[in-house]
Amino acid sequence: MYVIVLGGMARVGKTEVADMLENIALESGFFPKRVSFAQPLKEAVAAEHGYGKNWRKFKSDKPELYREQCQTIGAARRAEDPDYWVNLWVERLNKEQGIELRRDDGKENWRETLVIVDDCRYENELKALNLFDGLSVFVAAGERRLDDIDADWRTHESERLAMLSETGGAEGELWDWWLYNDGTPEQLKAKIEERAKYFLGNHPSRFADPCDCEACEAFRCDIQPSELMDALKPLEEKSLSDPTLTDEQRQRVAEAFAKLRDKLESGELSPVDFFSGAWIDILGEAMDDDEDFDIEEDE
Repeated sequence: MYVIVLGGMARVGKTEVADMLENIALESGFFPKRVSFAQPLKEAVAAEHGYGKNWRKFKSDKPELYREQCQTIGAARRAEDPDYWVNLWVERLNKEQGIELRRDDGKENWRETLVIVDDCRYENELKALNLFDGLSVFVAAGERRLDDIDADWRTHESERLAMLSETGGAEGELWDWWLYNDGTPEQLKAKIEERAKYFLGNHPSRFADPCDCEACEAFRCDIQPSELMDALKPLEEKSLSDPTLTDEQRQRVAEAFAKLRDKLESGELSPVDFFSGAWIDILGEAMDDDEDFDIEEDE
């Protein structure tokens, strides 16, 4: 059994990512299974309001009350025992492991269960993932403004981890991968397909420490062009402030950095390309005619 846990702010697109991963998993021969951290809570809330375990009906009929009750009842149980809901999730996954062993008995092909969880909201849920073979992915909004971003419910404790992660305020390296969802659905799908073998555990990195080179780190963190452009500014400013430059050389430096920005914005260069030295080549091309001029790459 392999487990993928998705985190991120409410309405950032975690369910859409989970749907895409589920489809790819089916095509790849896995047996995908959605097991939400909040499943026991949702059923408890539905039962409290006369819906039995049919939380989907309750959510559809009274969405605002449903959300408020999930937050209230969930917090009350966590106040008594912070791991109350997490322990129920662990019990469910232990059962799924037993089911996996028996499910394909007598069949020609055995399918590994891929558990997809699209609602990670607390640190102890991430810690529970360590009990199983799995991977965590934070779905980030990036520069996209989410619906109801100023709503009161976003101040609830269930949004704290996602808010801190989104703004860079979470302590430590909590997530294995980052995935920015601030473009079109087609762009998101392309990203997921590009990373699918890693997300699904169908890659050697599942069984060994992942490569920690800069290019692989940039790929896992889904480094954005805007982040690189911001990182280039100090180098550009340092180069332009060199007192030994002539006005002509200074102009050529500015033009070379402008060319880099254009290539990033247009998508001709990706962030990962920078770790192959492509950006140094572009700067070098701009200076080819001047043997006395050189831009040193900062470490």
